[in-house]
Amino acid sequence: MEFTPLAAFLCHQPHTPSCPLVGVILMLACPYSEIARIDAVDKAVGALSFIGSLSIIACYFAFPSLQKLAFTLVLFLSIADVLAAIGDFIAPNDSACAPCLVQAYFRSVFDLASVLWTACITHCLFRAIRHRDTNVERFQLRYHAFSWGLPVVLALVPQCANAYGYENGGCWIMSTHPSLRFLQF
Repeated sequence: MEFTPLAAFLCHQPHTPSCPLVGVILMLACPYSEIARIDAVDKAVGALSFIGSLSIIACYFAFPSLQKLAFTLVLFLSIADVLAAIGDFIAPNDSACAPCLVQAYFRSVFDLASVLWTACITHCLFRAIRHRDTNVERFQLRYHAFSWGLPVVLALVPQCANAYGYENGGCWIMSTHPSLRFLQF
């Protein structure tokens, strides 16, 4: 592969760029491993998700007129997304380290919480539109129990089975436990 002098210089620098988007550009332009490229894209997408979710959270608190149930549910979805993005920023390098376990928990809990908050928003809209339910606020405590509680309980199962570990550039449930992966998602 032929490089221009600038690309050759950038590709052979020992430091990691502080901006994840620059890291993605360098990873795609330079001859790095597939795992390194996937990790760079994961970090860049995580950074964009983090920024977008923080913007939603800031708008919720900046504009009191948004503080109604529908937007409150979107707030909790955004909180789950921010925490999931933080899990993507953790860079463990083996199964025995504490950051690996933290990343595995963040991925297990907050990625699933994000999906479940989306389901709660769908349920709220369904009740309000299809059933003309004007009192959907009564479900809010159930939404919290479902969207935060279920992921926490499901994250404990792989821990008890010692199934969390480092694999293919990140930590989650190892591929030797496919049934636990299926249980998570």
